[in-house]
Amino acid sequence: MLVLKILGILVLVILLLCQIRAGADISFVDQKLAVSVKFCGLLLQIYPRKAPRTPKPEKQEEKPKPAEKPEKEKKPKKTKPKKEKTGPGFMISNDEVIDLLKKVLKGLGRFFNGFHVDRFLLHWLAAGKDPYDTARLFAAVNGILSALAPYCAERFHCRNTDVRTAVDFTVSEMKLDFGIAVVLRLGAVFDMLFTILFGVIGILIRNKLYWVRLKRSDPEEYAFQVENPSLATKLIRSVLEKKNSPEKENPEQSKAEEAISGQNPEAGEATPEQNPETEKTDSGQTPEEPPPQPLLEENLQKEQERKPTNGE
Repeated sequence: MLVLKILGILVLVILLLCQIRAGADISFVDQKLAVSVKFCGLLLQIYPRKAPRTPKPEKQEEKPKPAEKPEKEKKPKKTKPKKEKTGPGFMISNDEVIDLLKKVLKGLGRFFNGFHVDRFLLHWLAAGKDPYDTARLFAAVNGILSALAPYCAERFHCRNTDVRTAVDFTVSEMKLDFGIAVVLRLGAVFDMLFTILFGVIGILIRNKLYWVRLKRSDPEEYAFQVENPSLATKLIRSVLEKKNSPEKENPEQSKAEEAISGQNPEAGEATPEQNPETEKTDSGQTPEEPPPQPLLEENLQKEQERKPTNGE
């Protein structure tokens, strides 16, 4: 009995919430914007905000500062090993995507059924420097409004409508006054959300059962469809992979770090293995060092002195 009473109370609360009306009033008149919100018959102005009253300064008594507590050392978080995914992953057919879109459109249609327009105001004055362009613009706007008027009257319920257009060839600047007051039942929002939510859950459950049954009944067809997924599956997988893929490291930064650590042989610094001073010959001896420069000059002078004696 207690469970039934709780369920009855929840249903009653939801029904009461569905009957609540909320709305907004937006107006742009004389180059001034005003936005208000209506909830349960109360109209609250959001923009422009009213200047708050300046409170009188009060004398505040200086309170002693509390002693600073030593910061506690944070324990390192334990990283859980990632589980490897098994199975075909996310698979969806093109027909199921179309069914999902139909559910979303159905929910939006129910949302607009509870959507009411209390007031719609549109005053437009066509003007410009060129009278020919002004006349063409005035005719085009009137044609568009005449085409949209019957559709909007059938789709939206409007209590007060005021649409006027005019043209003035003596003024160079156009004028526009716009205003709309919209009221919406919260029940229409719940209706839209529940329609979309339960529709999507039903399609996903049918999709899961289809793949389980296909894997048991026809493994060859199951393997073929897993290897050749539909176009919708490929698109959704590509989007998910882009979101989950980590950012690529900067190659220039990695090269600089390797050069500093001495791990990159292309950075210009010779590693111990490539240093010619530490290399050894096949016999195990180090290569002979070239003689210093002063010894080379003395040998050249001795050779020049010997040449004339040999000629005599």
